[in-house]
Amino acid sequence: MSQAQTFRSREYQTTAVELIQATPPEKTPALVVMPTGSGKTHIFCNLIKVNPDKKTLVLVNRIQLVKQTARQIEAIAGITPAIYCGSLNSKEIGRVTVASTQSIKSEHLKKFEFIIHDEAHNKNDLLHERHVPPGCKWIGFTATPFVGKKLIYAEDKFYSYVLHEMSIKELTEAGYLCRYKMKRGDDEFDVSNVRITAGEFNTKDLEDLVDVEKVTKQIESLLVETSARKKIAVICISIAHCEVVRDLIEQQEPAAMTHSRLSQSQQEAELEKFEKGDCRFLISVNQVSEGYDFPAIDCVALMRPTRSPRLMKQAIGRGLRLFPGKEDCLVLDYGQVIKHCGTPNRPLVIEKSRKEEAKEATGECPVKACPQCGYFVNLRAETCYNCGHLLIEKKPIDLSKLTEESEQAQEKIDGWYLAKSFDFHKYGVSRNG
Repeated sequence: MSQAQTFRSREYQTTAVELIQATPPEKTPALVVMPTGSGKTHIFCNLIKVNPDKKTLVLVNRIQLVKQTARQIEAIAGITPAIYCGSLNSKEIGRVTVASTQSIKSEHLKKFEFIIHDEAHNKNDLLHERHVPPGCKWIGFTATPFVGKKLIYAEDKFYSYVLHEMSIKELTEAGYLCRYKMKRGDDEFDVSNVRITAGEFNTKDLEDLVDVEKVTKQIESLLVETSARKKIAVICISIAHCEVVRDLIEQQEPAAMTHSRLSQSQQEAELEKFEKGDCRFLISVNQVSEGYDFPAIDCVALMRPTRSPRLMKQAIGRGLRLFPGKEDCLVLDYGQVIKHCGTPNRPLVIEKSRKEEAKEATGECPVKACPQCGYFVNLRAETCYNCGHLLIEKKPIDLSKLTEESEQAQEKIDGWYLAKSFDFHKYGVSRNG
């Protein structure tokens, strides 16, 4: 056992631990929904600390997360967990075990009394009722409780309900997450002719969008937009697209790149180059869009068009953690991602109506891009918050059309109502207010 470090819990983290502790095993599997950067692993570690006699399994879906989670448990809970991961050549089971969902088998689950499933939105064969051991408490954690545009929880699903939830807006206003601002990138990809397969843009069609001349213009824009940014994560369509972007950026400055064709040691070397060196850019396909924890990221460039609100929210989440000297996170959208997925605060997903019948979200993106500066603002904003550009033209009211025919006649002028007549005494008020 290692010596635990002292980490102060935030109030919502303490609330989550208390709710989970109070929930009996038969009321699970249940979900805890919290944004990227809210400290979900801190909650895992405190659950492990307050359940010293329970054999606990923490399930994660990436090799990188196995090691990262194990380190955090050791630091916060003071326990060195066993690791069960084939890719790490370790298949040990202990009082506390961190395992990859690809390696652990369903028959192993019966050895545990408490199962914590990180990134619970990811599909795997373990998510089946028959795999939950009798008397075992199973809690899933996710920042994005949906796959495609459908929620992952319902009465007839593995996760039947949400036990506890916090939103990006709540944690940002409380000062626990960094604010973000979004801007439409110059020369964005045109996806109007891209086919849709199983609710997502067709991968082959997206790869066909990668034209060197087009990407060159995007990178020129990216370098200008990020001149004052310190760490930029770039999300690409494919490995080939990754390499084109990396080569173009490296004509101006160093860039790190990680993708699935690189070995584990090569990926770790590239991440170290980005995190500890002078390199500002990290280019990837999916490797850093989920589960990657590097708080210094202050810009996310979405160069991969997608219709997946999960991918959008997870990718932008990389830049929402607090970091000294970081004021906000800039999101640059080169793929019409915001248009098709909504925003991190208001993703376009299927919701439940009052009659509990599934219904599609309206499909109306809650924001619009200013035609002058490109920054996204509220859909009904009259002026751009960034540059002051007038977005809604106000039509002057023709006062000559007002008649004396009705005592109820009134017109709205600059937010005020002009009343033709009003009986002050009838409503018990004076003319002086």
